[in-house]
Amino acid sequence: MSIQKENIKINKKINGIAYYQIFGGVTGAILMFIMVIGGYSVLGSSALVLIVPVLFFSFSVIAGIYLLKRKKNYGLLTKINQLMQIPQISIYGFSFQYFAGLFFGVGLSGIFNFNLNLSLPDFKFVLTGSSDEFILMINLIPIILLNRLKKYESQIESNNNALEIVKSHNKKTNG
Repeated sequence: MSIQKENIKINKKINGIAYYQIFGGVTGAILMFIMVIGGYSVLGSSALVLIVPVLFFSFSVIAGIYLLKRKKNYGLLTKINQLMQIPQISIYGFSFQYFAGLFFGVGLSGIFNFNLNLSLPDFKFVLTGSSDEFILMINLIPIILLNRLKKYESQIESNNNALEIVKSHNKKTNG
């Protein structure tokens, strides 16, 4: 397979990650709207409760678009987006979970309860200080996506370096 064809194949895989981020962000925002409209929100104004999660899900969409179009800092935005989705934590009144896409997590609930969890896009940020809950989960999907993205970027860089060497060699032999 030629280097150019291999790069095209790799770029399609990167586009898959981009579409995943876009789809996850849009799905998460829609789910938040449905929850607020359905009356699930009990904390303050529904509009205020909706703004923060929608900003997070919008960031996922933006990261996906930048990755899809290979705009400047596309890798950085995707990496930040995926890193924010790795932890799900709830410790004594502080809770944070954000995932735009699927959540496939492993971790602890309580002291010795091992959990395995599969979920749809969600966002939660709570700072109350009034809970004895302890949950620490790690979302495996963004870890896999980050690993794949790093591999794909390395492959493309290596392929581009090889192309430059071939072009340079051809210029020397033909020129």
